[in-house]
Amino acid sequence: MTNGISKLLERVKSGNRAWLLLMLGTAILTCVVFVFSISVGQYHVPFGNVIRILLAEVFPLEQNWTNSEGIAVIAIRLPRTLAALLIGSALSVAGAAYQSMFKNPLVSPDILGVSSGASVGAALAILLGSSIVLVEISAFAGGIAAVSLALLIPRLIRNNSIVILVLAGVIVSGLSTSFMSVIRFWNMW
Repeated sequence: MTNGISKLLERVKSGNRAWLLLMLGTAILTCVVFVFSISVGQYHVPFGNVIRILLAEVFPLEQNWTNSEGIAVIAIRLPRTLAALLIGSALSVAGAAYQSMFKNPLVSPDILGVSSGASVGAALAILLGSSIVLVEISAFAGGIAAVSLALLIPRLIRNNSIVILVLAGVIVSGLSTSFMSVIRFWNMW
């Protein structure tokens, strides 16, 4: 990860204008799409009004929009759009970390059993009749438990190679899949 950051700083220091323009253009495009996504919906709020409403939260501006537009933007659309932006960013960073760790651009969360571990956690919570929040927390805990187990196996056999880590992920994924079969069987009774 530090190698990637050092390459990033190296590009900025070398004055690579094309790269800087690409990053600046991407940032501007993200901001425009962010504001556009807030303005579009069942209740249309003009693009300019969205910008004024957002700026009015920081600067004292004269209100020339309706209260309904302000509520739609601040209370409903802004949190939803901000959450989508942050979650998308977190997923892209997680994907980049996986690709960097395994030195493979085609890796997926299945490689360490995260997906199957999360499904076991969610299925157990659903089977126990938990609320949606507990189902999400259980899915997260199941994914963390699967990764922890996949990281523990190479340490137990004292071989920390990437191949052993991938094989440990396959083992954890198979184990989680078998737990899912037991949960399905249990649910049928």
